Amino acid sequence: MNPFNPIGLIAQVIQLYIYVIIADAIISWLLFARVRWVRPSHPIVRGIQEAAGLLLNPIRKILNPWSTGGIDFSPLIAIVLLEIVKRVFISLY
Repeated sequence: MNPFNPIGLIAQVIQLYIYVIIADAIISWLLFARVRWVRPSHPIVRGIQEAAGLLLNPIRKILNPWSTGGIDFSPLIAIVLLEIVKRVFISLY
């Protein structure tokens, strides 16, 4: 896949967004575990949470974590949806 054509660029941006969602999930676990060196007020942490929230918040509204036993499946659903979109774009190339 050539990253310099528009389809390749879109696929790479989608993959980067998947990494942001994974980082957000890891940060949320670390914040829940109250790890001292992870500060929710840090600009990078806030930026990752805000960027991931663009896709995760609508999914969370549809799939309430309390209705799934307290487990938030929104990152998993978002990653699967993004992978499908990425594969569609790659198949167009």
